Amino acid sequence: MKHNLTIEELYDIMEKHDWYYMYSDDGNVHRRGREASQKLQAMVQENKHFLALYNEYSDYISGNREKPTRPTGV
Repeated sequence: MKHNLTIEELYDIMEKHDWYYMYSDDGNVHRRGREASQKLQAMVQENKHFLALYNEYSDYISGNREKPTRPTGV
């Protein structure tokens, strides 16, 4: 599935993504979060720049680095 989004849009999606959905006791929150996470992971596989940004952002969420800055036109 092709997604025609920019790296800036991907960053914005990651900003809004619920990275902690798996800790919810609410089954609906968990299901929606898992589905959103799968879609996000599918998007980043299409572009090496997307994957690099996703990995940086994931490291930030894990507490292993500072938050990456929002890219501008890659």
